Amino acid sequence: LIDAYAKVKHVDLKRIVDVLELMKARGLKLDVVTYSCVMNACAKLGNVDAAGKWLQEMEKMGMEPNVVNFCTLIDACAKAERTDVNQVSKILELMKTRGLKPNEVTMKLAFSVCRSEKDRVLLRRYSQSRQANATNAKYDKDAL
Repeated sequence: LIDAYAKVKHVDLKRIVDVLELMKARGLKLDVVTYSCVMNACAKLGNVDAAGKWLQEMEKMGMEPNVVNFCTLIDACAKAERTDVNQVSKILELMKTRGLKPNEVTMKLAFSVCRSEKDRVLLRRYSQSRQANATNAKYDKDAL
């Protein structure tokens, strides 16, 4: 149900949170997929703060975020008006601290946040420091 609400044209985040709270109240076990759906709704709205909040909530509940969760957080950044590449770099570093490696989708989303050449240079440096040039270069807008 949460996933269905997240996929409609005009996402109603309050309704999604209400459903999540109802599920909790009824004793239903929430899992990574449930939280991913909520994060996806936040991403669709470009609400980075809310997506991050749900990632933290998931961790508080003892669940380990996966690459998809972090991709969703980066997707929220890409859709937000005020995001800068430094925020995405922090997310990529957070992934690293959790033992997760960015994949091609992760880096494609990360490069989609770049709004200037300066952003692309910063992200390229990150890519190079992670020894992922071959994979990431094809998603760099300059390389396309």
